[in-house]
Amino acid sequence: MVFDEPKIVSEKEQEQSYAAFVNMENLLDKLKLLKYEQEFLKDFKIKPIHRYYFVVTKNPGEQFYLFSILAAWLIRKCGKHLENPQELDDPNDTISKIVNEARAIGIVFDFPVSKLKQGVGEQVVYILDQLAIHAVKKNNVILNRPKPPEEKEEETEVLEDESEINLDRVEEEMLAAYSDDSDEENLFHLDDLKPVRKEIHSSELKQNIDEESWKLELERVLPRLKVTIKNDNRDWRSHLEQMKTYKKSIDESLGTTKAQLEKLHKDISSTLEKVTNREKYFNR
Repeated sequence: MVFDEPKIVSEKEQEQSYAAFVNMENLLDKLKLLKYEQEFLKDFKIKPIHRYYFVVTKNPGEQFYLFSILAAWLIRKCGKHLENPQELDDPNDTISKIVNEARAIGIVFDFPVSKLKQGVGEQVVYILDQLAIHAVKKNNVILNRPKPPEEKEEETEVLEDESEINLDRVEEEMLAAYSDDSDEENLFHLDDLKPVRKEIHSSELKQNIDEESWKLELERVLPRLKVTIKNDNRDWRSHLEQMKTYKKSIDESLGTTKAQLEKLHKDISSTLEKVTNREKYFNR
């Protein structure tokens, strides 16, 4: 078997390759400031440029033509005059015109101009980015600091049902009632401990009790005698129930999953065995 030798890439080369992607994204931001979507794309009737269009090689001929007309458009944005290149023009002549105008604007570079002939790469992105920087300055594009929207605190209104009694609220009211009592009222009196006998005759009870009114009062108060208990997420019982539910679902899906994994393991083992035998055959 033939294996490709590993290519050693220096840290500097890695940084340069990554920088091209970053510069391409910055270039698109500057093009949007120059309204290239309303002017450039509309005039040439083309789709918006992908953010990695001039970094990754896809269609060299198309990429070089788009680079040339975009560079010419940026040069005109810088106040210079350069006609739009045509697809059938000599690439060397087109690059020469773009480079001459770029140097006249004040762009400095030390790489061979033949690198621009590819229409893609770090050098192409650099030229377009520098032209865009000068075009932004020439058109007096003012960049204001972004103003984040003011965050308004949403007031959460808690609607309490009058027909329900909250245990926490009842406890707080009871504590407040006891704390408001004076010290004198909290003192015990021995006389108060003596039972007070009061004889109440059954006839008096019957006279003071109205059965219908008691039923009406019971019907009115009954809905309010509902007690709600808040769910506490820290309660270990709720976590235990969740764990039982998860374990049950895992056990249910384990059967089918285990069979599929065993079949996959069998297929992979068979394939590896075939590859090993083929390697032994070629290495004879």
